[in-house]
Amino acid sequence: MASNTPEIDIFCKTQEYKGMNLMAMQMPEIFEALQQWEPREDDVYVVTYPKSGTHWIFEIASLIMNDVQVDKIDRSHMTYALDLALASTKDGTTKVIPGYKAMETWSSPRIMGTHVPEEFAPEQLKKARIIYFSRNPKDVAVSYFKFAEPALPPEMEGWKGFVPFFLSDKMFGGNWFRHVKGWWQHRDAPNILFCKYEDFHKDLRGSIKRVANFLGRNLTEEQLDKMVELTEMKGMQKTYQQIEETMGEDGKAVTRLFGQLPYLRKGKVGGWKDHFTVSQNEQFDQVYAMNMEGSGIDFEFEI
Repeated sequence: MASNTPEIDIFCKTQEYKGMNLMAMQMPEIFEALQQWEPREDDVYVVTYPKSGTHWIFEIASLIMNDVQVDKIDRSHMTYALDLALASTKDGTTKVIPGYKAMETWSSPRIMGTHVPEEFAPEQLKKARIIYFSRNPKDVAVSYFKFAEPALPPEMEGWKGFVPFFLSDKMFGGNWFRHVKGWWQHRDAPNILFCKYEDFHKDLRGSIKRVANFLGRNLTEEQLDKMVELTEMKGMQKTYQQIEETMGEDGKAVTRLFGQLPYLRKGKVGGWKDHFTVSQNEQFDQVYAMNMEGSGIDFEFEI
């Protein structure tokens, strides 16, 4: 464990559940309890693999559902995820309220974030309104590493050890390929909107309109202008800075995991090129091709 954050051990202590290696926050009993979860008619579920633009799409959906008024968003809801017990230590996960428990008390319409793998999601959830936000795995790997680096075990040897770990079935939180392909099979369901991070970078305005249409909300041109301004990276950074300034430590609990690990970084496409060696890239490409063959889904690794 990195000495500068000894209080975070959730990336070092994992558990296996039905053939998947889960981080400590993903308690098997939560997945079991979720089988009894009852969605409401106006629920919105934002599903992602970690570090795939979760907070970006959550902000977009939240603004749309709150009439593009930042002050109407309940930021306390951002400290919960449907399938997680958010605590910095394995022991702590038993002492906090799991996300689904907290969400049961929220008023409608609920906008809920989750990293739940498709195979562990209850059938009734799959019939609710779901936005699945995906991102090319090379940028996901870099973002995940930069995010978790202070809390990774020293024996991983930094980025060198993280790349093969990310590509393996041992990756905490589950394998990226398994997660994305699991939800991709529902891409044609009318209640599921499958989105790509890279598309939002290429056409943020058009992508916002697509999400709004899916959520049954008509935005004016003025609202669209405001949405673009608020959800571009500099707009997101400004909003998160204001949250920290106005809410103090409570604000940092919203903008950083456990108040320490920042959720926002550079938010760009193709940043992986600054980190991958030639051999790492070749290895990644081989594993990617093998796992994605026949899936019918393609990702852009630079734009």
